Amino acid sequence: MLRNASLSQTRSDDVHLLVLSKGEAGGPSDKRVSECKKAAQILGADSITIENLKDRMIPTDFQTIELIQAKVNALQPDRIYTHSPHDNHQDHRNTALATMTLYRHVNDIFLYESPSVY
Repeated sequence: MLRNASLSQTRSDDVHLLVLSKGEAGGPSDKRVSECKKAAQILGADSITIENLKDRMIPTDFQTIELIQAKVNALQPDRIYTHSPHDNHQDHRNTALATMTLYRHVNDIFLYESPSVY
């Protein structure tokens, strides 16, 4: 999740979601994409980008870093929210590690824990 601006009661942040896979290992990809879009709408996200990396096989290599970097370059976010590198799901863990390589391009990177951490 990429965010611009600071949290405040008088103004809201721009929220841009980046999803790296279509989740095909967890069900039909069209259904998973639809779920992502609905979640983005519920969250009030300004945009959602869904990439096509292979579900359960997201690497921490140049390809993943480049996808994230391209979005960072386009949006110039003040902060990024990403998974914890301690997550039990390999895609979440690898996404966190790839994202953290971009620390020098963003003011803040916040790591969150999802239910798969436990």
